Amino acid sequence: MSRTLPLRLSQCKPFIVSSIYLNSKKWGNEGMDVYHLRHTRLMALVAKHGKAVHLAEAMMAAGLKMNEQRISQLLGNKNPSKRKNMGGKAARQFEKFAGDPAGSWDIPMDYIGSNVEEAASNYFLDPGQYSLAPVVGRVKGGPYGYLEEEPMAVGDGELRVPYRGRDPNAFGLRVIGDSMSPRYNHGEYIVACPNLPYAPGKYVFVSLVDGSKLLKKLGIETEDSFELLSVNNGYKPMTVLKEEIERICVVQGPFDPDDIHQR
Repeated sequence: MSRTLPLRLSQCKPFIVSSIYLNSKKWGNEGMDVYHLRHTRLMALVAKHGKAVHLAEAMMAAGLKMNEQRISQLLGNKNPSKRKNMGGKAARQFEKFAGDPAGSWDIPMDYIGSNVEEAASNYFLDPGQYSLAPVVGRVKGGPYGYLEEEPMAVGDGELRVPYRGRDPNAFGLRVIGDSMSPRYNHGEYIVACPNLPYAPGKYVFVSLVDGSKLLKKLGIETEDSFELLSVNNGYKPMTVLKEEIERICVVQGPFDPDDIHQR
């Protein structure tokens, strides 16, 4: 289940919202197409019922107006290249029938926690919107998979990283060195989002109470600990107790230096 850890007010960073042209179908930094997300969920629902006709019959019996022809058009059964995009109204009907929370078909499965509304608000911006996270430092891989922080270069404090999200405490970091390649390469930027829900499989920036920093892939969560996996497979998985963690930030990126804004 996705969660967030408490964040101290002293750690908050400002953000700026700007408007540029972005493909309104894109969802988050991972380039997810909302129509693709809905199509994937529909295919799973049809598979559960065997055939489109059986799903249509079940939905009609439940009082929902969705016939076999419409479902086939949304699936693209006869001609995939002419597959119809599923609109929001139809998506809400399928969600209702499947017993899924409203809006959940618009969100990648690994982002959905106990609060779909919160996840959608955090990740899915209106068309043409993005946020700018201030660059607050530089990091490189250190011994045993820990991060080493370097002083900010002259002018770094004036840089902003554009990312898709609404976390008011998001901050950018520049990657130094190749110790985290090929996932994160020298000169690229990442954005750490303290307030977005994390989940196993996501890359995260972890701050420990002793001041140590980690950039890891989140593994198995137990009642009192997290498994953290190496970014570049250079180190064995480590287990960290929850009481040792100050905060966990979902990482977006990497971002190319050419995409960075000067304030």
